[in-house]
Amino acid sequence: GLSSEEICRVRFLSANQDFRGSRNFSELAKIFNCDNTIFDEEKIYNDPEDFIKQLKISDLSQNDKRIKYAKNISKFVLDTGHSPYHLIQHFNNDIYKFRNELINYQGAGYGNKKADMFIRDMVVLGIWKDVKNFDKIDVASDVNTIKIALRTGILKTAIPLISSFLDIFCYQYSYIDEMNAQAWRRVWEIWKSKYPNECILSPCLMDYFIYNVVGKQFCKE
Repeated sequence: GLSSEEICRVRFLSANQDFRGSRNFSELAKIFNCDNTIFDEEKIYNDPEDFIKQLKISDLSQNDKRIKYAKNISKFVLDTGHSPYHLIQHFNNDIYKFRNELINYQGAGYGNKKADMFIRDMVVLGIWKDVKNFDKIDVASDVNTIKIALRTGILKTAIPLISSFLDIFCYQYSYIDEMNAQAWRRVWEIWKSKYPNECILSPCLMDYFIYNVVGKQFCKE
């Protein structure tokens, strides 16, 4: 029941948080409808701890990190002088430029995966239109798309890898993560080259196909 502008606001100011399955978007929409001032960027900046409480995620771990993310993402919005919905206009509708600025904004909680997923959703839902460089947005790289890349053989390593072996705090994971995004982009490039009239607009739109079709239906033990 939210407008496009409201969806963008709620999604942008909360997508950097790790809800761990405790909140979905419909629940966040209910919170917004009860009191939309909760998602005011200036209010969040001045009292980020209250924002976390209002989202009802203060009982989850790493509260200090969550508060920092809330404060910094609201500062990102305030620094541009635009609402979340009009952020893309600040970057001349250049999705890729916006993505890089968002990822590089220190302490905002938006890494490659979360930034790519947010951008994908804004375009797929028709909230941001007539954007540039959408094709530069990669498949959201995570343990699922990495597993399928390894299982299908589009990503190969000298030694067998399992997900638990990829410590997220070491360089190995970040390297595999980078190579995974490149591998799926290469799949998209071949698809686009062979079937230009049938190919989707961007690699990031392959997410659902990779996870639900390839992963769930074909990559069985």
